[in-house]
Amino acid sequence: GEPQRAAVIDRSQTSISDIDIDNAANNAALRIGQGVGEAADGRGDDGVIVASDHRQQQVQIFSMLDVVRLHQEAPVGPSPWAVRWDFDRQIAWVSTTGDNQLTGYRINSGTPLPVAQFDTIADVRSIIDFPDGELLLISEDGEWQKLETEDIDQGLERGVNTTEEFGTRPIAEK
Repeated sequence: GEPQRAAVIDRSQTSISDIDIDNAANNAALRIGQGVGEAADGRGDDGVIVASDHRQQQVQIFSMLDVVRLHQEAPVGPSPWAVRWDFDRQIAWVSTTGDNQLTGYRINSGTPLPVAQFDTIADVRSIIDFPDGELLLISEDGEWQKLETEDIDQGLERGVNTTEEFGTRPIAEK
């Protein structure tokens, strides 16, 4: 069958490596921006890996079908960290700890586009997806927040206000 492969993240080198487990060999390695937060795949076998770069405040989409490749990157909100590839919905989820938001991005158009956004607990460091479509967000201090499938579907219907440039915030008046 297909060789066993793994994506290995090295935070000190800010890299993602494609490892051939059967032959204990490195297939390829790429940089992940300047400061990788997290990287995650999903439940499918499509080879998609989502990574956050908290220094450059962007999301990066990699594929591992034949060899690891960077396909897309896009700016996100402040201090992105936790990520998850939602295989069933075909959405890349990114938590931003600077504004406590979870944003879902469609990646089928060449540039990740925000399609849903939710307020979250502070400092979301992990996103776990369940087969029924729920998302569990876990903060740095162990707090958690569950997003039910119905809430996520409603958020996708609602969409994201993209009239202003994404990621900008109004300056508070004195």
